[in-house]
This record gives sequence, structure tokens and C-alpha cells, in this order.
Amino acid sequence: MKKAKKILSSIVIIFAILIPGSYVLAGSSSYTSTYSMTGGVFGRWIKADSTPTATVKLNPSSGVNDAKITIFLQKKYKTSYTDVAKKAVSSTVGSSTELTKDKSGSGEYRIYLRNYSGLPMRGSVSIKLTW
Repeated sequence: MKKAKKILSSIVIIFAILIPGSYVLAGSSSYTSTYSMTGGVFGRWIKADSTPTATVKLNPSSGVNDAKITIFLQKKYKTSYTDVAKKAVSSTVGSSTELTKDKSGSGEYRIYLRNYSGLPMRGSVSIKLTW
């Protein structure tokens, strides 16, 4: 009987420690990648439990003077994605950009990088969504 109580109390303590930590981790998702584009590139989708803020860090290795990269935050609605926020940044200078849309709510989101110049652009990107 004493052994069962010890085991039960150990389980309760483990859950008390682990479960709150998992809630903290559920509030963000991030990844890094590279891009090589003449048109546009889609990031992976991320499921957010509430309205997210996206932080996108671009580190271009090859860009076009006076050309911009437009960063879109898109939300999935049924079968398609809709732009909820966007911002244009330099294609030749590194940048860190935040995108959000008040009250866009929970759902599936992704980042879309768009190059309207049609000329080659390359670099690395770091994307973080927090909610």
C-alpha cells in the first residue's frame, strides 16, 4: 500500500512538472531554411492556437539592387491561403520583420516570400511564429 502511494505521488509530481512546460512550448514554432527564387517560395504551414506574430529574418547571399522581397503571412481558409499581412524588404540587405493581423485567430499559417523582379535571389531565412 505504501509503495502504491509512493508511485502515485511520483506520477502526480512528474505530471505537475511536465504538463505546464508543454503548454509553454505549444505557443511558438520556428525553423530555418534557404531560398533560391525567381518568383516566389512558400514556407511550411504552422498550426497556431490563437492569432500569431511572425518574425522573419532574411539573410540574402544574392539579391538585386533596388528590388524588394515581399513577405506575406498567409492563413488557410478551407482549401486556399489568404494574405493577412505583408511587408516588403530589401533583397540585398539582411532584415528582421514582424507580421501580425489583429483577430485573425487560430488556424494554419505559412510565410510566402515573393520576388516580383523575376531575377534570381538567394539566401537564408529564419521563421518564428508565436501566439
